Amino acid sequence: MCGRFVVAGAASDLVALFDIDLPADDLPAPSWNVAPTDRVPIVIDSIPKTADDDVPVRRLESARWGLVPSWAKELQGGPPTFNARIETLSEKRTFSAALAKRRAVVPATGYYEWRTVDGVKTPFF
Repeated sequence: MCGRFVVAGAASDLVALFDIDLPADDLPAPSWNVAPTDRVPIVIDSIPKTADDDVPVRRLESARWGLVPSWAKELQGGPPTFNARIETLSEKRTFSAALAKRRAVVPATGYYEWRTVDGVKTPFF
């Protein structure tokens, strides 16, 4: 996904759309300009630790947009990682562990690509 994207739906819209069991209290407001390191809503399924069965609970949580590689010692180390190619995702050390074990749905209404005309960059939704 590109670095800038849009989450136009309110938390209540996302709860209904994704059939959420447990929405978090600290969900970010809709945004037409989500940037790396901004807080975004994510959808995750998890098995409760006290559950007698293996039925997952679908949660809507708030998370920092971008990937912190598993080997990073600090959250703020270097530029944020947010862009990957599907063709090499499983081969790259930066993304392979997250692909295997730390998945989430990041709801997005759309994203921005940049057009350059006469040396002027313009976002295109």
